[in-house]
Amino acid sequence: MSQLPHKKIKLHKDKTKYLKRSKKDKSIGYRLTKEINRKMVDRVRMRQKNDMEKSK
Repeated sequence: MSQLPHKKIKLHKDKTKYLKRSKKDKSIGYRLTKEINRKMVDRVRMRQKNDMEKSK
């Protein structure tokens, strides 16, 4: 869970990087970072679920 805030900051940095380019590039890059972020969150959730089952 402690990894999530760090990832958010990284995504924000990427957003500012894409703002310097054209709108088309920005939208593609932003969508990519969002997708990566969602995958990371899913991975963390799965790990938590597995830990809960192990502790039972």
